[in-house]
Amino acid sequence: MPKKKEEKSLVPATSSKDLTVPDYLKREETGRGLENVDKTDLVLPRIKLLQPLSPEVTGEEKKGEAGHLFNTLTMQDYGASLIFIPVTHFKSRIHWLPREDGGGILCSAQDGLHQTTSGDVGIGLCTDCELAKWHNDAENKAPECTIYYNFAIIVEGETTPVALSMERTKIKAAKKLLSLASLAGKLDMFGKKYKITTVKEKNKKGVWYNYAIEPVGYVTAKEFKIAETTYESLKNLTVTIEQDKPEEDTEKAPY
Repeated sequence: MPKKKEEKSLVPATSSKDLTVPDYLKREETGRGLENVDKTDLVLPRIKLLQPLSPEVTGEEKKGEAGHLFNTLTMQDYGASLIFIPVTHFKSRIHWLPREDGGGILCSAQDGLHQTTSGDVGIGLCTDCELAKWHNDAENKAPECTIYYNFAIIVEGETTPVALSMERTKIKAAKKLLSLASLAGKLDMFGKKYKITTVKEKNKKGVWYNYAIEPVGYVTAKEFKIAETTYESLKNLTVTIEQDKPEEDTEKAPY
């Protein structure tokens, strides 16, 4: 009996290499058909640091490991480290409702300054809001809203930008990345690559994972062109990142 011929899929597999724009699509006039897209319409997928209580770890269909870096769009588990190119940086804020009150977002500011949604709080400036301030009393109480240090990045070997957000205990790593980029001389932020590695931390409240950042070296000419193009496409946009309520709010880790 002759061997059955293997059927080929009508839908070709895609990879990051397939995302390189063909020469016949490159032209001076770009973005046609996107003229009416509002500047707030862009939502970036993000790299998420999976914690022991993350749904991707504890769910019936386990998608990743605690301490691993996870792409919320492609569902790719990058493992405990990856190399990336930071393209741009911005801050945002979210005031999360306590889980016992149903969870969800009470108030947010995509630019880290102007409140755009509200519940029991009035719309205004974050700089005027008591919920965004430290209260240096006996308890040294942290702000009730969460500030995020966001980076649009290109993962090494890929061409599509993703968001890397750092909040609460991860802000130290965010400030280190900004310091390293600022001290690199008169270079664009995307002139160098960095490695992000997850590290396990613990105290009497429990175990969680954090970030460690280290420089890797200069980008290649090809990587620079990809990052530069990404920067030009993002610089005039208000980028939205869909965040999850930090697992650290479960009292397993400090702010």
